[in-house]
Amino acid sequence: MECFRKQITYSVSKVFLAFWVVCFVSHSFAIAQETDELKPSDKVSRFNETTTSDHLIISEQSLTDVYFHRSVFKNKVDVYGTSYLGSSNFSWSEFQEEVLFARATFQYEPKFVFVDFRKKISFLDSEFKSGASFDYSTFEGEVEFLNSKFLGNADFRSATFDKGVDFHHSKFSGEVSFQGASFKDHLDLREANFDSVETFILAGMDYPEGRLFVYWDQLKAQKNLRIKPYHSTNLKPYNHPSENFAVPLVSESLSENEVIRQLDITYKKLSNNFLAQGNESASDEVLYELGQQKFKLRGGFWLGLYGFFLGYGYKAWRFVVFLVIPIILFFGFIWYFKYYSIIALIVNRSVHEDENKEKIVKAKTKRLKFPKQFDIHILDHSKIEKIAPLIYRIWHVLIFSASVLMGIRFRKEWSEIPPKKITGRRSFLWLVSAEYFLGIGLYISFAILVKGSRFDFIKGLIGF
Repeated sequence: MECFRKQITYSVSKVFLAFWVVCFVSHSFAIAQETDELKPSDKVSRFNETTTSDHLIISEQSLTDVYFHRSVFKNKVDVYGTSYLGSSNFSWSEFQEEVLFARATFQYEPKFVFVDFRKKISFLDSEFKSGASFDYSTFEGEVEFLNSKFLGNADFRSATFDKGVDFHHSKFSGEVSFQGASFKDHLDLREANFDSVETFILAGMDYPEGRLFVYWDQLKAQKNLRIKPYHSTNLKPYNHPSENFAVPLVSESLSENEVIRQLDITYKKLSNNFLAQGNESASDEVLYELGQQKFKLRGGFWLGLYGFFLGYGYKAWRFVVFLVIPIILFFGFIWYFKYYSIIALIVNRSVHEDENKEKIVKAKTKRLKFPKQFDIHILDHSKIEKIAPLIYRIWHVLIFSASVLMGIRFRKEWSEIPPKKITGRRSFLWLVSAEYFLGIGLYISFAILVKGSRFDFIKGLIGF
């Protein structure tokens, strides 16, 4: 009986000891998982669905694969000089305090998808060798990428930024996407380097007017750099924790009208942004490229002419160089070889009439005038050449042609100067009328077709 009692006591003791060990181990594991400092190993470190209240510090380590999937960080996270040699996934995690990655290197694209950053997040001297993905994440605090390098695609699709975002001295390459991203404060890209960027995607991006700080030269520096529209209806399911979330995909099957619509919205929003900053030149340059994009998509003879002669309404100098000046030269050629004797009479009388006015300085008129003894009946071109040197004659016809075309100092009396018996007087008056009305047509075309706020004053002068 005594032996039986001892056996029972021994068995109970073993059960109690085993129960105590199990409780201790379970309790220790729970503490380590919830409150203890996380220490990733040099191999695969999985802390999925982890909650920690401690200040997480990772310093000077080389990690292979790190997973903080659906984890909650209640305290600060500081990462110094750490290399992520394999995959790193922080998707659907929550950072409740400030986050700092200093001198961090990501060999493969880190996943920060659907992450909630409650406070400030900074990437200092960090390098993303295969790019980085921050799509669909929420940034409630300030965001800083200081001297960071994106050697692959930088993806911020549909991300939400509640405060300012700065990319100071950061370098991008590949594709930069802010498609559908929402900025409630400012986005500053002025000190970023986009020299190696292939595509810059702003389609669907929302930001306060005048709060996107970027130089247009940065965006158009590369000839392959374009603001690219993305498809908005071709979707695939995304493994969202609560529902089947849909992510838009790139699609080459996007209809031409939809592409034009997206381009209009994106470019015009960017143009208005520059206009709000007082940069009218950049605003016009953006809309000029919009015209180029439309021509590449649609083509068309008239749109091509519009782009060549007027820069789609935003390069008025083309109107002068490629249209007005050639017309002046064309009529000047006709005036010189067919009607110079008549032009000589008009210029001679006009100059001598001006000399009788007190306000006209004689030194200025000497360049155009003929001798006062000039005989209006001298119609022989060879004789006129002896009186007026070649440079004078060229100057005379150009001044006359420009005056008629532009309506500058054009006088009704000019039509009365040529004697009625001069051969060619009738055709001369017809050509003068043709050039004059052509000039009126140019004024109307300029007023209708030229765009941009810089030309509003000129349009007002001509009644438009």
